[in-house]
This record gives sequence, structure tokens and C-alpha cells, in this order.
Amino acid sequence: MTASLHFPRTAASTAGDNLHELPEFAGLGVLGLLPDTVGLAADITFGEVTLAPGQLVPTHRNSQAEAVFLVEGTVRLWRPGGSAELSAPGAAYFPPGEAHSLQCVGSEPARLLVAYATGGDQKTVTSELLPNTALEGTMNPSTAPSAGLFDRWAVAEDMVAWVPVEPTKGMRLRCRYLLEPATGTKEFVIGTAAVDPQLHYTIHRHAPAEIYHVLEGTATIYVGDDAYRAGPGDTVYVPAWAPHGIDTNDDDLRMYWFYTLDACHGTWAWEPLEPVYSTPPRRPLETGPRRGFHV
Repeated sequence: MTASLHFPRTAASTAGDNLHELPEFAGLGVLGLLPDTVGLAADITFGEVTLAPGQLVPTHRNSQAEAVFLVEGTVRLWRPGGSAELSAPGAAYFPPGEAHSLQCVGSEPARLLVAYATGGDQKTVTSELLPNTALEGTMNPSTAPSAGLFDRWAVAEDMVAWVPVEPTKGMRLRCRYLLEPATGTKEFVIGTAAVDPQLHYTIHRHAPAEIYHVLEGTATIYVGDDAYRAGPGDTVYVPAWAPHGIDTNDDDLRMYWFYTLDACHGTWAWEPLEPVYSTPPRRPLETGPRRGFHV
């Protein structure tokens, strides 16, 4: 890779990207976590929004599907036919063109990661403010996880079971699929991952581009021939079909991940590019090409 795909939170944009142009975020604390130059190629717009207690995101609709991941605080969310109160950590989905709103209802600020799938002909997100009457008559939705349940749009993270990512590593490398096609989310898949200390996540690749956002812990994240030291708040972008993997350090790693389904054309495959070890050798941090990949 010629340009860095590691975007520390300390370098996040406070102005000038697509998120700041959306009228529903006017006056709110907004950080662009993925530069527009990368997001346009990735078909992903990604950032962070902070709400003060009582602060409201006005009723609006977006041109693209939106995923919200609540990192801190408590919010109430509204959409036609449903409202839900969600405390961190948790996730919600808003389909394209659908009216929705949210408000920080706790005594502490709410911090949210917002991601939009921007595949197809429209590469930027546009939005339209709507009257509050667009959400009149809302009722409580189903937020309980259930296999094959197609009406789950808001879910607390701990309501979703952990599943192993690599069988040889068991629950030392695990993830939660919070929103996906099986729950009615057609444009993307989002989830969280937890990796034990001193563990290697096998180098692999897949069709959709992906983002990793570190919530807790530190790790070395490999993308192509590059290796990035990432910590809390950092975002790493993985282009489509790029080899990537992870080495954790001496602390537990917890991450949020997001990928769009536009590039999959209805199918998805995880392709390992090295043996799926149970206790692999550690990889040093390198600045040049690494050896031993089975590409």
C-alpha cells in the first residue's frame, strides 16, 4: 500500500467532510473518522457524533442506509412503527429514505459511531430534514435477537451471542453479528470483535471493503504489506480483497467492524491466506513487505 490506511482519532477531521454537510448534525460534535478521499473509494462514510444530555438529532431521512453504534451513553431512537431506548454498547439500523430521529436521554453525553453504505451510483450521503409529525404514532419494536427475525433494527450488544471466528482458536477470537441480512439489514454487516492477548488473527481477504475501529486495547493490524499500531479510537480501512490480519499485544482487544454488501453480489467468502494456526508464531512490526503469506 502506498498511502496509510490507519486513521488515528487524534487526526480526525472536525470540518470539511461529508458528515459535516448533513443538516441533522448541524451544531453537534462531529468527527470524520475516514477521510472522504478514502470513503469515496471504499463506499463507506464513517464518523463519530457526540450528543450532550437532552440533545436531539432532528427528524430526517438519508439517501443511504445508516448504521449507528452507541459507544457511550443512552439514547432514544425513533423510526416509523418503532421506538427504542438503547444504552451503550448497542447498534441500530435506519434504511435509506426512512424518517428517523434520536436523542441523548441519559445524564451523560452519548457518543455514537455512524456509518453509511455509499455504494452504487450515489457516492455521497444526502439528507433531508422532516417535520416531527413524520414519526407520530410510533410504538415499541422488537429488539430481541432471534435467528431469522427480520424486524430487528435496534439491539443491545449483550443480547447477541458471541461466535468463534476461527475454530482452532475457539472463543479466544470471537465476534458478534449485531446487524446483518438475517436480521433485515440488507446493505451492510456490522458487529464487534474481541481478541485475547498475544493472539494472531489469520491473514485473510474478502470481497467487501471493511473498517476496523478499535474500542479497547491495542494491536498491530496488517493490511497488504503494511503494519499499523492501533489503539482506542483509531480506524483502519481494509480495501476490497486486501490481505489483512491482526496481532494483539498484552491486553484484550475489542473492536467495531463494518463492511458493505454491495461488492459481494449476494455471496461472501472468507479466504485464509496462511495456515489457520492454533498458536501461530508472532509477527514483528515491519515497514516493508512481509514473508510467508500463502497468496
